[in-house]
Amino acid sequence: MNCVQAYFDSDFLHDDRAAIIFFKGIKSLKNPRSNISFSKLSANASKAQNALHALGFKKGDVILLFESPSPDMYAMIMAMLASGIKLMIVEPWMPIKNINSIIEQIRPKGFMSGVIGRAWGLRTKSLRQIPTKFTSSILHNFKEQTMKIESMKEDDEAILTFTSGTSGNPKGVHRKHKYLIDQASVLKKHMDYTDHPKMDLTIFTNVTLLNLGMGKGSLLVPPRWNKNVISELDQLPEQYQPDTLSAGPAFLIELMKYARVHSLASFHLGGALADTWIYEKAFKYWPKAKFTHVYGSSEAEPVALADLKNAVQMSKNRGYFQTLYLGRPIDDIEIDNSSTSLWVSGPHVSPEYKGDIEANQKNKRK
Repeated sequence: MNCVQAYFDSDFLHDDRAAIIFFKGIKSLKNPRSNISFSKLSANASKAQNALHALGFKKGDVILLFESPSPDMYAMIMAMLASGIKLMIVEPWMPIKNINSIIEQIRPKGFMSGVIGRAWGLRTKSLRQIPTKFTSSILHNFKEQTMKIESMKEDDEAILTFTSGTSGNPKGVHRKHKYLIDQASVLKKHMDYTDHPKMDLTIFTNVTLLNLGMGKGSLLVPPRWNKNVISELDQLPEQYQPDTLSAGPAFLIELMKYARVHSLASFHLGGALADTWIYEKAFKYWPKAKFTHVYGSSEAEPVALADLKNAVQMSKNRGYFQTLYLGRPIDDIEIDNSSTSLWVSGPHVSPEYKGDIEANQKNKRK
């Protein structure tokens, strides 16, 4: 198996529809650095695989990633996963001693970074000693080739994300090939994309990667939510108009301030607590749309879903000013409600941390 096999076997592989638009206003639609189709992304992924092989990377190698999202970055990620190369992501604000510990433990062979990433990498000796450093734009120096998809085992790691951890120790979240396949399957089952074939308006880079696997284009709004950029969402030509939204309540507030985006028909909201008035205002702005509250975490996404209108009303009935009703667990999750904790398990629940024994003992069990 391989977590990107389905993508490269798909019917939309050679589709000229927009796959990702890094939306910085209407001008983004004609900027090749901001707008890429499924067919062009697939072609660039094959160039990226050629580049990785030329740089000497092979199945099982680890590459540390610190680069701003771009079409080239996504092409390179697809090529790495297809080649059986592990992606490693580290919180940049982690203490230097912890970064050194992780690098020495994992020993990445490559460091893919932009200008900011290279400056960050100068902070520590361990990062400076990574043998091969490059940027995703290197793929344009190579020709297309037939894509080779490496056969991987279920427990082969695909992505390793290291955070600071509640105990203070570096904590690595495993995302293995089978885990990513299961997570995509579960999300596809519950995201009702079949009825909404247009683009997904989102602020999440990981959702953009998920959308690629399902053949849904992403209109990705960068972190600084400039009001002029948001207002230009109402000027989108029909072919680029989104029919779904994946975001948190903070972005929803900004969207309601500066745009209407009448094409939106389905909202997937979560990621943070929100006052009930925020969602009630959204219900009035988009009276015919479906609103779903998504509850989960980076280690189990999703855990529970709720009709957001029902969730707001249930919360208000209890006298809460925030939306605290989370709905029922999805049928893919098993629940064990002990006296002290709520334990969840399922095919898309990350089974363990890498490098934090204390966190494993506290938060994981087999």
